[in-house]
Order: sequence, then structure tokens, then C-alpha cells
Amino acid sequence: MLDSTDRIPTSHAGSLPRTDALIAANAARADSRKAAISGGDASPASAP
Repeated sequence: MLDSTDRIPTSHAGSLPRTDALIAANAARADSRKAAISGGDASPASAP
């Protein structure tokens, strides 16, 4: 095992649980990026 003092040793490279708010924020960001690519507006006010 490496003896590194520059990093905190971990036992795995997994991810932490995500809250509902974080999942919603990530989904909104992804929708915004899709709209930017297609040239549309992803704001809720423009939804049909």
C-alpha cells in the first residue's frame, strides 16, 4: 500500500447517496444544457 500524506486514504471509489434535491438540480441542469444545444428555452414558463 502506498504511504501518501497528500491524500486521505479511502477503501473504495464509490459515490455518496444523493438527496432528492440534488437529483432534481442535476436533472434541471441537464434539461438546460439540452435546450442550449437545441436553441430552445428550458425554463418552466415556456413549457406548453
